[in-house]
Amino acid sequence: MATADDLGRTMTGLDEGLITAELARRLSRAPDHAAESRALSILAQEMATSPRSVLRKCAELVLELCHADSAGISILEPGGENGIFRWHAIVGGLAAHLGGTIPREVSPCGVVIARNKLLLFREAGQIFPDLRGIEPRIHETLLAPWSVNGEPVGTLWAIKHTPEGQFDAENARLLQSLAHFAAAASQMTDALDEVKVTREELERRVEERTHALSEAYDRASASEARLRTALEIETVGVIYLDPEGQIIDANDAFLTMGGYSRDDLEAGRLTWQALTPPEWMAASERAIAELQATGRTTPYEKEYFRKDGSRWCALFAAKRLPDGTAFEFILDTTARKQAEEALAAELKAMTRLHELSRQVVRSADLQAMLDAILDATIELHGADFGNIQLYDEATQTLRIVVQRGFQQPFLDHFAEVDVEEGSACGMALARRERVVIDNVEQEPAYAPSLPAAREAGYLAVQSTPLFTPMGKPLGMLSTHFREPHRLSERDLRLTGIYARQASDAIATQLLTQSLQESEERFRSLVESWAQAVWETDAEGKVTTDSSSWRAYTGQNLQEWLGNGWANAIHPDDRAERERQWREAVRERRPLNAEARLQHAEGGWRWTNVHAAPLLASDGSVRKWVGMNIDITERKQAEEALRASEERQAFLLKLSDVLRPLGDAHEIQREASRVLREHLGGNRVVYSEALSDAEIVPAGADYAPDASWFSGSYRLSNYSPDLAASYQAGHVISQDDPASDPRLSDQQRRAFAADRTGGWAGVPLVKESHLVALLVATFPGPHTWTPAELALMQEVAERTWAAVERARAETAWRRFAALAEASREFIGMCDTQLVPFYVNAAGLRLVGLDSLEQAQHTPVLDFFFPEDQALIRDEFLPQVLREGRGEIEIRFRHFKTGEALWVIYSVVTLNDEHGKPSGYGTVTRDITERKKTEEALRASERQAQLLLGELQHRVRNTLAVIRSIARRTAEASKSVEDYAMHLDGRINAFARVQTAVARDPAAGLDLTELVADELLTYAAREGEQVRITGPAMRLQPKAAETFGLAIHELATNAVKHGALSVPQGRIRISWRVQNGTDPPRLIFEWKECGRPERVAKRRRRGFGTDLLERTLTYELKAKTIQAFEPDGLRCTIELPMTERLVMGNSVNMRQQD
Repeated sequence: MATADDLGRTMTGLDEGLITAELARRLSRAPDHAAESRALSILAQEMATSPRSVLRKCAELVLELCHADSAGISILEPGGENGIFRWHAIVGGLAAHLGGTIPREVSPCGVVIARNKLLLFREAGQIFPDLRGIEPRIHETLLAPWSVNGEPVGTLWAIKHTPEGQFDAENARLLQSLAHFAAAASQMTDALDEVKVTREELERRVEERTHALSEAYDRASASEARLRTALEIETVGVIYLDPEGQIIDANDAFLTMGGYSRDDLEAGRLTWQALTPPEWMAASERAIAELQATGRTTPYEKEYFRKDGSRWCALFAAKRLPDGTAFEFILDTTARKQAEEALAAELKAMTRLHELSRQVVRSADLQAMLDAILDATIELHGADFGNIQLYDEATQTLRIVVQRGFQQPFLDHFAEVDVEEGSACGMALARRERVVIDNVEQEPAYAPSLPAAREAGYLAVQSTPLFTPMGKPLGMLSTHFREPHRLSERDLRLTGIYARQASDAIATQLLTQSLQESEERFRSLVESWAQAVWETDAEGKVTTDSSSWRAYTGQNLQEWLGNGWANAIHPDDRAERERQWREAVRERRPLNAEARLQHAEGGWRWTNVHAAPLLASDGSVRKWVGMNIDITERKQAEEALRASEERQAFLLKLSDVLRPLGDAHEIQREASRVLREHLGGNRVVYSEALSDAEIVPAGADYAPDASWFSGSYRLSNYSPDLAASYQAGHVISQDDPASDPRLSDQQRRAFAADRTGGWAGVPLVKESHLVALLVATFPGPHTWTPAELALMQEVAERTWAAVERARAETAWRRFAALAEASREFIGMCDTQLVPFYVNAAGLRLVGLDSLEQAQHTPVLDFFFPEDQALIRDEFLPQVLREGRGEIEIRFRHFKTGEALWVIYSVVTLNDEHGKPSGYGTVTRDITERKKTEEALRASERQAQLLLGELQHRVRNTLAVIRSIARRTAEASKSVEDYAMHLDGRINAFARVQTAVARDPAAGLDLTELVADELLTYAAREGEQVRITGPAMRLQPKAAETFGLAIHELATNAVKHGALSVPQGRIRISWRVQNGTDPPRLIFEWKECGRPERVAKRRRRGFGTDLLERTLTYELKAKTIQAFEPDGLRCTIELPMTERLVMGNSVNMRQQD
């Protein structure tokens, strides 16, 4: 029984034993959905046929799927202070404890119930005292809660009894999945028990007391309600079907799964036939046949339609009831299916990881392993560059060992990185965590490395540190991106897995290499025993045979015994080795020395001799034992390493000498000098411009005594086949031409004349052409080694590359100077349409501030969107086919958006193989020319328009004049009368035309029209005439007609009316009358001041027709003339349409 102290210690040590977080860090096996589906099917069938055994079946499946040693189900019951847990089902090692109990407060189940989530404990007995005495011992416990009506009431658990047993995340997922069935099974068992008890009680009472039927029925109904409540769980659907397939009842879980309401159910709209998609009908029919034959169905999967037309997938298990209806459990597996699809994508990534893991595990080469890891990470990220650095514990720096995509300046800048440098890898090393920089231009901490990033061409970087399981740094895994880039959560998670795998693999590989080296040393030692294992007496003299010594050295037994072994040592080493042996024997200390021994097959072999005394119990030397380890290969390797280091040091010196040089001839001469000093000969010559393979120009050479070559040399003077061998790319060397029997006397004299003894020539052949020749000579004989010839080949290649670089840089500087001086747009881009050069004139033309900005602007962005397809799909493919092309098109000004017309001339830029590697353009700005052309076309269009308008107006004017002439003739009494009236009317018409012509678009002001006509008769406003009215502008055509009307009224006033006498007056006014649509213009002409009344004229003349007919026809006017006692009164009403007045007058409003 737990005490208060035990409980205190339990709570104190809880966090130490709770290790749930480790599930996420442990390597988890892949989800086995097939096994999970089988388990769910078994549980569904068990629930349908034998609900009371579901809990044990669930525990058995946990034991199997989670690879546990024990598994069980604990249910909380009343008891004690806070309740007790009873073990209702146990299988495995703890099966003997079935039915046992433990108080809630000292049980791991109590913690799980309190926190209501899955937990993992290590050594639960150390935390919960009541578990300490349980056997077998509990090492790891994985528990998942399950609930009834939303409240946790029990746990499903699995236990490992051995220290090496560990649960993973897949075990946790399966345990939680099966916990749902534990909940359903528990509710089902309770419900069935209650129903059974109720029925038994009902039967007994029916026999005893019929009058208690009602009360028993109520209890049965309550039990049935509890059964229905048990069925209303959230995760399992239950339906009842009649023999025709009609769903006659269902729990809420099923209705929720399909999105149906209980009204749909009660209306009889739900049948399995209507809910089943056509492709699943066969599966349903097989299940019905099985139900009819056996009374139950094996759990099977199919899909149902939801109410909204979508589908959901479920696992079905049915049982036929005695009344012919069917009872069916349904488990919604849609979420599982969706999870499977998500896991499929995850599986693809994990498969790649698995492939990488297998590749890494199988690789014995650390370099190949690092290559594979870097390539896989670049593929995962879609990165443009990447590198792996290994950590040097001695210097505490990172060194690049594998890289993709970087040039030498980047590799030089990041050759060694420590925690103080402003770089992603340095920060990651210092912080011991991944560093992700989406844009290095915006990261202040990256400023020290920003120039290197710009030169390398990347904007985003991530660096993930690699550690051993003990936390020691191993290296850094970094990827880089040309554009700003943000890694997704999935990418970061998988990168973490890659990094862990890489760390483990690198650590394992390094350990394996260390073990292999150790094993190699041990094997060499064992093999050396077989070569030479021997022993001597206490005085150091050989008294016993050693077959391995004799087999190795070739000595016979007599030569070996005593001190004869010393005769097998190289004379140069013998005295020193004998001295060392005597001192070791005298001082009784182990011997470790190196010497050359004769070999049975001839020659000398280096050996490492190890000897040690074997002591007796009294401390005296009993005998000596020893062995000889053959170290000849090691000595040779040391010599090769020394030579390699010298070679690398020389090549580094050569690179340092050539790097700052920009003149091709100087590069050739300096390379010759450095090689001559290294070889120690008398001359080194580098020749090029070999247009004739037989004749070689002297080229750039170096000789310490100034005896340089000059002019040119015929190769056949030195060897008959020399030119052909060089052309074929063969390296030629002679140790001593003077003693070579293949040479003629003339050829020997040629070598002697050049003071040439041993010599070697290395040709450089590029694309089947001999482009350069490197020759080194000695004044006397010289034995050429393969290492020297290989070094000359390396120097020749590096010299050629440096010369080509210098010439390319010179050509580029000349081109850049020419381009920068040009006023035209000059630019170049690669085949991906990414610019790498735009001259200053080009930047100014399109409004870019710098070359760097242009290099980050794709070529297609220089054009308007509607023109980009033409450039991409038609023009540039044509340039690729034909080598050049030209088109007139618009550039876009990046700052103003202005369209810039240009002649876009493009040629392909080809690489050394003649294949297109990019495009070059010289683009001429023709915007001003285009504007001039457009202005000219606009002027031509305007001239045509004005000409047409002029023709139209002339025709109209002539028509009006003809009408005036005809009507005037009809109304005139004489020729003089005709001439007078015609002249006045044409003048009136002309005045209107003159006013209109000043500004046709502005129309004619009504006030000016009236005043000008009256002024013709010397009638001025303010004396005899008064004009009032709002501002009003008439359309030109309407002004012509209305002007003639004013003229007729004025002529009549001069001849017969108010203007014929000095005291006569005319009042002219107009106003806008609203209330109609459109409003109407009311024009009034009123005369007064004539003493005698003027008789109304009987004959209708031109003026009367104009006022009463023409105005009506032309302007829809209504004219009223009244001859009052003191003079004429004429009122003209006109609709204010756009035909009469200008647009800004049509909507005029004025008080009547």
